[in-house]
Amino acid sequence: MANEPIIKGDNTIVWGCPTSGVSPSIGYLQSAKRKDSCDKDYVEDAIGNRVTAVLRNFNGELTLEFIIKGTFTEPKIGDAVTCLGKTGYCTGVDHEANNKSPHKRIISAEFSDTINVGA
Repeated sequence: MANEPIIKGDNTIVWGCPTSGVSPSIGYLQSAKRKDSCDKDYVEDAIGNRVTAVLRNFNGELTLEFIIKGTFTEPKIGDAVTCLGKTGYCTGVDHEANNKSPHKRIISAEFSDTINVGA
């Protein structure tokens, strides 16, 4: 039997972190978070009531937490980061280590639909 969770009840739930489409892959992905946002402008009528919303500059943030495994290439500021269907650029790497747990890296990234990360 494969090392898969056994889910009783509503087995349509999605369980665990993504195992593909994640870059960089520097260890065991423990958590992944994606926050989508955009800039908002509004058009008002003559008495100040909002009548139109203009949503633009779609962007967001990615946060990935890894337990480090073996040798790895430390991500650098500006490196491409891909997870949860978005590719952004690395804006920070937090290092965690203590004597009672494995070493961790928490990678922060930003993405924007108007910025080509590969350029």
